[in-house]
Amino acid sequence: MKIWIALTLCFCLLSPAYANPAQRDFPHFSDEFRAVLTRVHYDQIRIDVFRKTENEPLISVEGGAAYGVIDLTTHGVSDSFGNDVSSFLVHEDINFDGKRDFAILWGNPNYGYLDCEAHKHPCYRVFLAQGDGFKENASLSALASGHQNFHVNHIDKQLEILDYHLTYVYKMQNDKAVLYKEIEEELWLTRYLYKTFETHYSSTGQETSIEKLIFVPDKAVSQLSFNLANGKTLFLAIEQDESNDRYISYLLIDKENNVELVYPSPESSLDRDNFTYTEEGNTSAQLAFQKEDARYIIYVNHETKEAGIRVMIGDKKTDMPAIKNSIQGEISSLCHDDPDSVSNVKFPNYCNMKG
Repeated sequence: MKIWIALTLCFCLLSPAYANPAQRDFPHFSDEFRAVLTRVHYDQIRIDVFRKTENEPLISVEGGAAYGVIDLTTHGVSDSFGNDVSSFLVHEDINFDGKRDFAILWGNPNYGYLDCEAHKHPCYRVFLAQGDGFKENASLSALASGHQNFHVNHIDKQLEILDYHLTYVYKMQNDKAVLYKEIEEELWLTRYLYKTFETHYSSTGQETSIEKLIFVPDKAVSQLSFNLANGKTLFLAIEQDESNDRYISYLLIDKENNVELVYPSPESSLDRDNFTYTEEGNTSAQLAFQKEDARYIIYVNHETKEAGIRVMIGDKKTDMPAIKNSIQGEISSLCHDDPDSVSNVKFPNYCNMKG
């Protein structure tokens, strides 16, 4: 019996939980504030934030403790919410008022925090800078404790939560996080196009649904692309379906890669051969298609190094020339044997009007 007690005592004294100092200072992170982590029990810790000139804490948070060694050098303080959600302390402007706030970890199942186990991810309490001190914001604490990927977007001044195929966007209104919109990534239609559904919420609770088609340039094989003066970009992309048949896709996108016009529809195999190709000698080439009442003509002049889009509806003609230094690729190889081309004579149906 005595031997068993002695072995147990030795194990406890040597275990990391007991080997940790009872109180540890966070590494330097601010000229104005300091923070201290105190192990108040073998499974409970407290984090205190002080003004450097004072001994009374401005913030004090207790939470379930990590049983093992707590490495404040690695997991101490972060200046933003990010992929490294293991930080004990986050010190950044969370409500976009120009003052740096605090978010303090109170539970993390990865560290053995029992309090937050139901959430299966780190949980934070958020304290906003107010006057000479800090005050916990219940709506922000709920967001930072109820979701895994909590992101503070300083560019758009919004709070974002990524939950698999869903993104929730919140705006701050009267110091409260209010749901602004939900974005659902529905499905990939091609390797470079996916559809999203957005639900926007007004201050009165009214819902507005918006469907968007998003283009991912890095995933596309481009035959021709150029920018227009209105900020739009044309892409002639090459796609391959499940039968390994390749076809051209016309895409007009905005600066945020939202698709304003796509032809043919990525959700149907119809109209894939409704392009026609013509050329004038070796100097210029055109690729055209008809969509409802409008005829779209993509033209490239190799001699003058000009390109653009011409839209014809009845007698009305609109010409949108390309910005010259943005032109990449060509269309003549669609009907010519060019081993260096990405198309390489795979579109014979386009060439029946070749001049």
